[in-house]
Amino acid sequence: MEKTLFIFIIISFTTILSCGNDNNTTVPKQENDKNKKETSKTNFVDSKKCKALFVMMEDRSGSTSDHRKLSKQDYSELIHSFMDKNYGQFAVRVIGNPRPDEREFYILRIKPFKNYITVPKSSNAKMSEIQAAINKNKKIKAENENIQKQNEERVNNFIENVISKHIIAYKPYKRDLTDIEEALSHLQIKTSEAIFKNHPIDVLIISDGKHDATHLKHKLIYNPKNEVYLHLIGWKDKSVFSKINKIDEYDSFDSFIEAYEETNHCNK
Repeated sequence: MEKTLFIFIIISFTTILSCGNDNNTTVPKQENDKNKKETSKTNFVDSKKCKALFVMMEDRSGSTSDHRKLSKQDYSELIHSFMDKNYGQFAVRVIGNPRPDEREFYILRIKPFKNYITVPKSSNAKMSEIQAAINKNKKIKAENENIQKQNEERVNNFIENVISKHIIAYKPYKRDLTDIEEALSHLQIKTSEAIFKNHPIDVLIISDGKHDATHLKHKLIYNPKNEVYLHLIGWKDKSVFSKINKIDEYDSFDSFIEAYEETNHCNK
Protein backbone atom coordinates (compact mmCIF):
# COMPACT_ATOMS: atom_id res chain seq x y z
CA MET A 1 0.00 0.00 0.00
CA GLU A 2 2.77 2.40 0.97
CA LYS A 3 4.72 1.39 -2.15
CA THR A 4 1.68 2.09 -4.36
CA LEU A 5 1.13 5.49 -2.74
CA PHE A 6 4.80 6.36 -3.25
CA ILE A 7 4.62 5.50 -6.98
CA PHE A 8 1.44 7.56 -7.39
CA ILE A 9 3.09 10.61 -5.79
CA ILE A 10 6.15 10.28 -8.10
CA ILE A 11 3.98 10.06 -11.22
CA SER A 12 1.88 13.06 -10.21
CA PHE A 13 4.97 15.15 -9.46
CA THR A 14 6.52 14.24 -12.83
CA THR A 15 3.32 15.20 -14.64
CA ILE A 16 3.26 18.60 -12.95
CA LEU A 17 6.88 19.27 -13.95
CA SER A 18 6.16 18.21 -17.52
CA CYS A 19 3.20 20.58 -17.82
CA GLY A 20 5.25 23.38 -16.37
CA ASN A 21 7.99 22.84 -18.96
CA ASP A 22 5.46 22.92 -21.83
CA ASN A 23 4.10 26.22 -20.59
CA ASN A 24 7.59 27.65 -20.25
CA THR A 25 8.51 26.75 -23.85
CA THR A 26 5.54 28.62 -25.29
CA VAL A 27 6.64 31.95 -23.87
CA PRO A 28 9.80 32.34 -25.99
CA LYS A 29 7.83 31.24 -29.05
CA GLN A 30 5.27 33.97 -28.43
CA GLU A 31 8.06 36.48 -27.93
CA ASN A 32 9.72 35.31 -31.14
CA ASP A 33 6.49 35.69 -33.05
CA LYS A 34 6.06 39.15 -31.62
CA ASN A 35 9.62 40.11 -32.50
CA LYS A 36 9.15 38.71 -35.98
CA LYS A 37 5.98 40.74 -36.36
CA GLU A 38 7.74 43.89 -35.23
CA THR A 39 10.70 43.24 -37.52
CA SER A 40 8.45 42.61 -40.53
CA LYS A 41 7.31 46.22 -40.33
CA THR A 42 10.79 47.29 -41.44
CA ASN A 43 11.20 44.76 -44.28
CA PHE A 44 11.59 46.17 -47.78
CA VAL A 45 10.98 43.55 -50.47
CA ASP A 46 12.14 44.09 -54.05
CA SER A 47 9.55 43.46 -56.74
CA LYS A 48 10.51 40.54 -58.95
CA LYS A 49 10.78 42.37 -62.25
CA CYS A 50 13.27 41.91 -65.05
CA LYS A 51 14.36 43.69 -68.18
CA ALA A 52 12.22 42.56 -71.10
CA LEU A 53 11.01 43.45 -74.57
CA PHE A 54 7.41 43.26 -75.70
CA VAL A 55 6.80 43.76 -79.41
CA MET A 56 3.33 44.13 -80.83
CA MET A 57 2.14 44.42 -84.42
CA GLU A 58 -1.53 44.96 -85.22
CA ASP A 59 -2.95 44.64 -88.72
CA ARG A 60 -5.07 47.75 -89.28
CA SER A 61 -5.60 47.28 -93.02
CA GLY A 62 -9.09 46.86 -94.36
CA SER A 63 -8.16 43.64 -96.11
CA THR A 64 -8.16 41.72 -92.82
CA SER A 65 -11.41 41.19 -90.94
CA ASP A 66 -10.78 38.09 -88.80
CA HIS A 67 -10.26 40.10 -85.63
CA ARG A 68 -11.54 43.28 -84.06
CA LYS A 69 -9.37 46.36 -84.07
CA LEU A 70 -7.98 47.17 -80.64
CA SER A 71 -9.00 50.19 -78.57
CA LYS A 72 -7.04 52.53 -76.30
CA GLN A 73 -8.35 50.52 -73.36
CA ASP A 74 -6.95 47.30 -74.86
CA TYR A 75 -3.51 48.85 -75.26
CA SER A 76 -3.63 50.32 -71.77
CA GLU A 77 -4.50 46.94 -70.26
CA LEU A 78 -1.68 45.22 -72.15
CA ILE A 79 0.95 47.82 -71.28
CA HIS A 80 0.02 47.77 -67.60
CA SER A 81 0.15 43.98 -67.59
CA PHE A 82 3.67 44.25 -69.03
CA MET A 83 4.62 46.81 -66.36
CA ASP A 84 3.36 44.58 -63.55
CA LYS A 85 6.18 42.10 -64.13
CA ASN A 86 8.77 43.83 -66.30
CA TYR A 87 10.64 46.97 -67.18
CA GLY A 88 12.35 47.71 -70.47
CA GLN A 89 10.71 48.36 -73.83
CA PHE A 90 7.21 48.07 -75.22
CA ALA A 91 7.37 48.44 -79.02
CA VAL A 92 4.36 48.72 -81.33
CA ARG A 93 3.62 49.36 -85.00
CA VAL A 94 0.90 48.67 -87.54
CA ILE A 95 0.79 46.01 -90.19
CA GLY A 96 -0.70 47.28 -93.42
CA ASN A 97 0.78 49.65 -95.96
CA PRO A 98 2.09 52.48 -93.77
CA ARG A 99 3.77 55.60 -95.07
CA PRO A 100 7.59 55.45 -95.18
CA ASP A 101 7.85 57.61 -92.03
CA GLU A 102 5.51 55.25 -90.12
CA ARG A 103 7.38 52.01 -90.73
CA GLU A 104 9.44 52.05 -87.54
CA PHE A 105 8.39 50.82 -84.15
CA TYR A 106 7.06 53.31 -81.63
CA ILE A 107 8.92 52.68 -78.38
CA LEU A 108 7.71 53.09 -74.80
CA ARG A 109 10.49 52.74 -72.21
CA ILE A 110 9.58 51.60 -68.71
CA LYS A 111 12.12 52.56 -66.05
CA PRO A 112 13.19 49.97 -63.44
CA PHE A 113 12.75 50.38 -59.71
CA LYS A 114 15.79 50.72 -57.46
CA ASN A 115 16.66 47.73 -55.28
CA TYR A 116 16.44 47.97 -51.51
CA ILE A 117 19.50 47.39 -49.36
CA THR A 118 19.62 44.54 -46.86
CA VAL A 119 18.69 45.49 -43.30
CA PRO A 120 21.22 43.92 -40.91
CA LYS A 121 19.92 41.40 -38.38
CA SER A 122 19.67 42.75 -34.85
CA SER A 123 21.89 39.97 -33.47
CA ASN A 124 24.79 40.91 -35.75
CA ALA A 125 24.59 44.69 -35.97
CA LYS A 126 24.30 47.83 -33.90
CA MET A 127 20.95 49.54 -33.59
CA SER A 128 22.38 52.60 -35.37
CA GLU A 129 23.35 50.45 -38.39
CA ILE A 130 19.90 48.91 -38.55
CA GLN A 131 18.21 52.31 -38.36
CA ALA A 132 20.52 53.72 -41.03
CA ALA A 133 19.57 50.90 -43.40
CA ILE A 134 15.88 51.40 -42.67
CA ASN A 135 16.17 55.14 -43.35
CA LYS A 136 18.00 54.42 -46.62
CA ASN A 137 15.24 52.06 -47.72
CA LYS A 138 12.62 54.65 -46.90
CA LYS A 139 14.36 57.01 -49.33
CA ILE A 140 14.52 54.26 -51.95
CA LYS A 141 10.82 53.59 -51.42
CA ALA A 142 10.06 57.26 -52.06
CA GLU A 143 12.25 57.20 -55.19
CA ASN A 144 10.46 54.10 -56.45
CA GLU A 145 7.09 55.74 -55.92
CA ASN A 146 8.34 58.65 -58.02
CA ILE A 147 9.56 56.24 -60.74
CA GLN A 148 6.14 54.58 -60.71
CA LYS A 149 4.51 57.98 -61.17
CA GLN A 150 6.86 58.79 -64.07
CA ASN A 151 6.13 55.44 -65.72
CA GLU A 152 2.40 56.05 -65.45
CA GLU A 153 2.82 59.48 -67.03
CA ARG A 154 4.84 57.93 -69.87
CA VAL A 155 2.16 55.30 -70.45
CA ASN A 156 -0.64 57.87 -70.54
CA ASN A 157 1.33 60.08 -72.92
CA PHE A 158 2.21 57.11 -75.12
CA ILE A 159 -1.42 56.01 -75.41
CA GLU A 160 -2.76 59.50 -76.10
CA ASN A 161 -0.04 60.78 -78.44
CA VAL A 162 1.23 57.60 -80.12
CA ILE A 163 -1.33 54.80 -79.93
CA SER A 164 -4.29 57.07 -80.63
CA LYS A 165 -2.65 59.09 -83.40
CA HIS A 166 -0.45 56.54 -85.17
CA ILE A 167 -2.07 53.14 -84.50
CA ILE A 168 -5.81 53.56 -83.92
CA ALA A 169 -6.12 56.46 -86.37
CA TYR A 170 -3.92 54.72 -88.94
CA LYS A 171 -4.74 55.22 -92.61
CA PRO A 172 -2.98 53.11 -95.28
CA TYR A 173 -0.46 54.77 -97.57
CA LYS A 174 -1.78 54.94 -101.16
CA ARG A 175 -3.71 51.64 -101.31
CA ASP A 176 -5.26 49.54 -98.55
CA LEU A 177 -2.81 46.65 -98.75
CA THR A 178 -1.04 44.42 -96.23
CA ASP A 179 2.74 44.48 -96.52
CA ILE A 180 3.61 41.50 -94.32
CA GLU A 181 7.12 41.16 -95.76
CA GLU A 182 8.08 44.68 -94.74
CA ALA A 183 6.56 44.25 -91.26
CA LEU A 184 8.36 40.96 -90.62
CA SER A 185 11.63 42.46 -91.80
CA HIS A 186 11.40 45.21 -89.20
CA LEU A 187 10.23 42.73 -86.58
CA GLN A 188 13.26 40.53 -87.17
CA ILE A 189 15.62 43.48 -86.73
CA LYS A 190 13.90 44.64 -83.55
CA THR A 191 13.80 41.23 -81.88
CA SER A 192 17.42 40.50 -82.79
CA GLU A 193 18.82 43.45 -80.83
CA ALA A 194 21.81 42.39 -78.71
CA ILE A 195 20.60 44.40 -75.71
CA PHE A 196 17.82 41.82 -75.18
CA LYS A 197 19.89 38.72 -75.91
CA ASN A 198 19.45 37.21 -72.44
CA HIS A 199 16.11 38.76 -71.56
CA PRO A 200 12.50 37.70 -72.21
CA ILE A 201 11.08 38.78 -75.57
CA ASP A 202 7.35 38.48 -76.21
CA VAL A 203 5.95 39.10 -79.70
CA LEU A 204 2.23 39.54 -80.32
CA ILE A 205 1.03 39.64 -83.93
CA ILE A 206 -2.61 40.30 -84.74
CA SER A 207 -3.07 39.64 -88.46
CA ASP A 208 -4.22 37.01 -90.90
CA GLY A 209 -0.68 37.06 -92.31
CA LYS A 210 -1.78 37.42 -95.91
CA HIS A 211 0.72 39.45 -97.92
CA ASP A 212 -0.83 41.36 -100.82
CA ALA A 213 1.29 44.50 -101.15
CA THR A 214 3.56 43.13 -103.88
CA HIS A 215 3.78 40.14 -106.20
CA LEU A 216 5.91 38.21 -103.72
CA LYS A 217 7.84 35.39 -105.37
CA HIS A 218 9.83 34.15 -102.37
CA LYS A 219 8.46 32.72 -99.13
CA LEU A 220 8.02 34.90 -96.07
CA ILE A 221 10.27 34.06 -93.14
CA TYR A 222 10.85 35.31 -89.61
CA ASN A 223 14.06 34.12 -87.96
CA PRO A 224 15.36 36.41 -85.15
CA LYS A 225 18.76 35.93 -83.55
CA ASN A 226 17.28 36.04 -80.05
CA GLU A 227 14.79 33.60 -78.57
CA VAL A 228 11.21 34.87 -78.54
CA TYR A 229 7.82 33.85 -77.20
CA LEU A 230 5.51 34.27 -80.19
CA HIS A 231 1.78 34.88 -79.77
CA LEU A 232 -0.51 34.83 -82.82
CA ILE A 233 -4.08 35.95 -83.34
CA GLY A 234 -5.66 35.17 -86.73
CA TRP A 235 -2.47 34.09 -88.56
CA LYS A 236 -3.13 31.56 -91.36
CA ASP A 237 0.19 30.19 -92.66
CA LYS A 238 2.43 29.44 -89.65
CA SER A 239 5.24 27.97 -91.80
CA VAL A 240 6.63 31.51 -91.81
CA PHE A 241 7.65 30.84 -88.22
CA SER A 242 9.11 27.36 -88.76
CA LYS A 243 12.29 28.27 -86.86
CA ILE A 244 10.45 29.59 -83.78
CA ASN A 245 10.06 27.01 -80.99
CA LYS A 246 7.59 28.78 -78.72
CA ILE A 247 4.33 29.67 -80.48
CA ASP A 248 0.92 30.18 -78.89
CA GLU A 249 -2.30 30.86 -80.81
CA TYR A 250 -5.41 32.65 -79.55
CA ASP A 251 -8.82 33.23 -81.01
CA SER A 252 -9.03 36.80 -79.71
CA PHE A 253 -7.13 39.54 -77.91
CA ASP A 254 -9.22 38.91 -74.79
CA SER A 255 -8.05 35.29 -74.70
CA PHE A 256 -4.45 36.40 -75.08
CA ILE A 257 -4.53 39.07 -72.37
CA GLU A 258 -6.08 36.61 -69.92
CA ALA A 259 -3.26 34.13 -70.53
CA TYR A 260 -0.53 36.78 -70.57
CA GLU A 261 -1.54 38.16 -67.18
CA GLU A 262 -0.84 34.72 -65.70
CA THR A 263 2.56 34.40 -67.41
CA ASN A 264 5.93 35.60 -66.21
CA HIS A 265 9.13 34.79 -68.11
CA CYS A 266 11.28 36.68 -65.66
CA ASN A 267 14.04 34.45 -64.26
CA LYS A 268 14.91 36.55 -61.24
